Amino acid sequence: MQCLFRPLWGGVVGGLLGMVMVGCVASPTDWENQDTAGQQAYDQGHYAEAEQYWKAALKEAETFGDDDIRFAASLNNLAKLYYAQGQYGQAKLLLLRSLAIGEKTLGPEHPHVAKNLNNLAMLY
Repeated sequence: MQCLFRPLWGGVVGGLLGMVMVGCVASPTDWENQDTAGQQAYDQGHYAEAEQYWKAALKEAETFGDDDIRFAASLNNLAKLYYAQGQYGQAKLLLLRSLAIGEKTLGPEHPHVAKNLNNLAMLY
């Protein structure tokens, strides 16, 4: 976790004695880094690169467990990539698996589940 501190008072003594924590931001996980890099590559049309990043994110997400929403998100991202490449059979399998995890973890009424259903409907 990275935290930002600012002095309460000016000067060296004040800076050393009176620090206030402005905010803390969790450092991105390896999964988040891979996921973000994959999305950037995808947005730029670099599909082979996006696939490498998203497969790495999926591998990392597997360590979180089959019911973790990050695992479902990784499946969904790869499905989106395969859909864009016309690999509809692969995309369908990943979307169905992602949908099942979302329904089990978040419930059938959750917006993320609706997004998965929409993705599956677009595929069909």
